[in-house]
Amino acid sequence: MRNTLIALICMALMLLSGRPAGADLFWKPADADAIQLPPANPSLVNRQRAVRIDWHAFAAVPNAEIRLNLFPDVVLTAVCVGIEDGPGNRRIWHGRAAGETQGPIHLVVDREQIATTISLPGVTYKVRPMAENWHVVREIQAAGAGPPLWAAAATDDERSVWTLTNQERMEHNLPGLSLNGDLVASARAHSADMADLNYFNHSSQDGRSPGDRIADAGYEAWSWGENIAAGYATPQAVVDGWMNSAGHRANILNDGYCDIGVGYAYGESSAYGHYWTQNFGRQAGVSTCPAASDDSGEGGSDEGGQEDTGGGADDDGGANDDGGANDGGGANDDGGANDGGGDSGGGCFIDGLRPLSHR
Repeated sequence: MRNTLIALICMALMLLSGRPAGADLFWKPADADAIQLPPANPSLVNRQRAVRIDWHAFAAVPNAEIRLNLFPDVVLTAVCVGIEDGPGNRRIWHGRAAGETQGPIHLVVDREQIATTISLPGVTYKVRPMAENWHVVREIQAAGAGPPLWAAAATDDERSVWTLTNQERMEHNLPGLSLNGDLVASARAHSADMADLNYFNHSSQDGRSPGDRIADAGYEAWSWGENIAAGYATPQAVVDGWMNSAGHRANILNDGYCDIGVGYAYGESSAYGHYWTQNFGRQAGVSTCPAASDDSGEGGSDEGGQEDTGGGADDDGGANDDGGANDGGGANDDGGANDGGGDSGGGCFIDGLRPLSHR
């Protein structure tokens, strides 16, 4: 019913605007050149531009087309396959590229924000939200052409989320995070617990907070943070979803963290199916983060990294708490889970998406 309503609204907007389906999704107002773009790593980001979304061109009916005019010389046509909807206004638009490029395309949509990652041979394009409904479109070199990425000794999905998270940080001139075995254990256990017991919250059913779980796993945190998500079927989709939310994005791009753990679990009979947890931290006594590496103790190799010079030992992680501004009808709940007491603190953010098959 909800998908039908979305489709009817989109069709009505197109008719009222006189614009056909397949019109350009992005447009560049006259003042776009005056918009301050986020910092970018020139060794990774070839170019970027500020755009707004033309929602009249957002076609949400099966087989309808969207023109993704990423840059004046890069225009893709995407054909709608279906939509998954979740709490509040959050949904994922699933489609495929038409023509010679082909391949799947997904758009994570939340209110007036869109995030997507589109990989083509030798290059990747990303769309990320900025303030006041502006978006940045970036053209990024293929992974092999930029600084070395780090191998993770985790499951394939967890390793992919770690790699994608560090790519986001590197694009913003931030050092990569080391994979820490204790944080992997706490993150994986929480994802498994949510999947097994069919709940979705930062607080465990036994009453433990993220800080409690991180400490129980053996990580002595000076500061910590946590992102959780549910319903996203792939690593790229969940990272796009987190990057489409100010609170989650703040955790991922926090220069005070040194380490990360990623945990994934699937519960066939659970409400959301796929459950993801990211735990971030800086250990007590660490003033400067070492080069990013795999410290999970599960094998794997250190394939290089960058020295972390950002953030001090007095960073209590409180900057990740934006006082509920990310709470949009249950889709992003950051209230009450933030721990700023003692020497440790953290920001906790929820992101949920309910698959259509479970509605």
